[in-house]
Amino acid sequence: STLFSRANIAAAAGGILFFILYLPYSFMVVWEESLDPIAKILSCLISNISFGFGCAYFSHFEESGIGAQWDNIWVSPLLGDQFSLAGCMGMLLLDATIYGIIMWYIEAVFPGEFGVPKPWYFFLTLHYWTGRNSVPQFDSESDLRLGEAGKRKQMETEPTHLNLGVSIKRLHKVYNNGKVAVEDLNLNFYEGQITSFLGHNGAGKTTTISILTGLFPPSAGTALINGLDITRDMDKIRSSMGTCPQHNVLFPGLSVEEHLWFFARIKNQPKAGIQSQISQMILDLGIPHKRHEYSKNLSGGMQRKLSIACAFVGGSKVVVLDEPTAGVDPYSRRAIWDLLIKYKENRTIILTTHFMDEADLLGDRIAIINCGKLVCCGSSLFLKSLYGVGYYLTLVKSTKKAVPAEAKFTDIMRVKSARESADSAATTRDVEDLETDNDDDEGISDISTQDTIINPSDGNSRYPVYPLTKFIQQYVPKATLVEEIGQEIVFVLPVEESKEVSMKQFEVLFNELDEQMNKFKISTYGLSDTTLEEIFLQVASNENDGTIVRGDAGRPKTSTGVHLPEKLRRRSQVTMDVVMDSSGSRLKSAEGPNTGYTEVPLGDDVDFKPNPKNPASMAKKTGKPLVLKHIMA
Repeated sequence: STLFSRANIAAAAGGILFFILYLPYSFMVVWEESLDPIAKILSCLISNISFGFGCAYFSHFEESGIGAQWDNIWVSPLLGDQFSLAGCMGMLLLDATIYGIIMWYIEAVFPGEFGVPKPWYFFLTLHYWTGRNSVPQFDSESDLRLGEAGKRKQMETEPTHLNLGVSIKRLHKVYNNGKVAVEDLNLNFYEGQITSFLGHNGAGKTTTISILTGLFPPSAGTALINGLDITRDMDKIRSSMGTCPQHNVLFPGLSVEEHLWFFARIKNQPKAGIQSQISQMILDLGIPHKRHEYSKNLSGGMQRKLSIACAFVGGSKVVVLDEPTAGVDPYSRRAIWDLLIKYKENRTIILTTHFMDEADLLGDRIAIINCGKLVCCGSSLFLKSLYGVGYYLTLVKSTKKAVPAEAKFTDIMRVKSARESADSAATTRDVEDLETDNDDDEGISDISTQDTIINPSDGNSRYPVYPLTKFIQQYVPKATLVEEIGQEIVFVLPVEESKEVSMKQFEVLFNELDEQMNKFKISTYGLSDTTLEEIFLQVASNENDGTIVRGDAGRPKTSTGVHLPEKLRRRSQVTMDVVMDSSGSRLKSAEGPNTGYTEVPLGDDVDFKPNPKNPASMAKKTGKPLVLKHIMA
């Protein structure tokens, strides 16, 4: 209902309103014989009063024994009364006309929770009565282009050789509670293409689709669909638009064929060609045996197929699909993909999905929005070349028992001076303390990898993956270790500005790796490109730091570059130098290349300022003082 959103409330309010409008008649009937005819006519503008007077005239005719006849309904049965039963019937018809006009105006200007309101003066405009197509209200042709000058690099050149199906221009949507769902959205969708419209939950995808389909009015801006403005021509747009919402909108008592016939007739399709469309659509869906089956008896996958078919049937030129394969098994999903590819010709298809493989496979163009704003738009290849970090080299370790890496690669390790060895030993003990602090620690693999980017240094040279990292960096200097989980080791091989140089480096690396696989205990390896899912996580995340990584970024590190496990407490780094006092105990000053650690809760900021004048404040705590220090932390 236009005035009510719930049927129960509308029914209750209708009954109450009916009796309230009938109350004036109970007072007016007392002065029925002496009441002025003009007053009766004006009071009959309320249909209940008009109906009451008509019933009274009818009863008077019956009381006189004459009865109401066609020849006496124009005369009042009361003496001196100038109103009649025919006058009541005429007022009822007039009331119906007036009420219809009022509801037509209210529905247009105040459509309720769903719908696009028209301006209060819409009936005075020539466009409403003549039905001429809208003219785009933009300043110039260059103003139709997407984005601002600073964002051109995130937008691929548009296929202007194709017909423009949907053009969103400066679209805004702010809800009554102040939430900004869409902000200054500019985006074009072209005919003959499937555009994947991506974004995380709450990014504004469903709101944008609701605006395009006429469910919600825009707060600012507009959109043109096949040259028609959504703020003025929504009724015409719906005749050539098909929509498949997130949830199935089906009638339990209608069969598959009846559903398709019903939606085709809503779009003003002639009866002659409907049956052929229905037969072809059912055949393409692969459900000819369910042609006469009620929708309530269909499985979830078949109901989803039927909802998609209802969006395409009837010659829809613009089809909006909001997560069409949600809750569908893989076999049915493949059938839906084939259907979309087959029917995308001469249609503008807007597809939202949370399956990145689906968006990558079906989308001719991919648009990603975040917090209601367009982040990037282009083909899958364009986005991967723009945001990709390179190639992922995955190596699978051999299952055979490996010889300790320290024994096999002793030539890599460097012998330091006595002073450097002593300082390094102090640092190593601190790092080893971190490894044993947590009972859930899984060993070297857990600390040295932790699903995050690690650049090798002197500090992690004692880990077995270090020699392999140095070997790969001999040929690809900017290669970095990403993760080491189980039997797999993953490296990132970045692509240089000159792809020819990178490809030559990869060729040499792979040739050498083939020869050294047994030495490094590698059974096999593979190369993969950056996936669309990783690009989506980068550009659609509010906490993005600008780098695609596999795993948690920003994890705490030790001085050696080792990322600490999540359950461990962070150790605030303090630069110190080891000195000896007169008693032979080791002291630490605030200057020097070595590193000490103090354990503090994760996220706390500690400003450690040693006092050189008070050596006792900088002495290394042992025994009971060390235990008390840990308890205080």
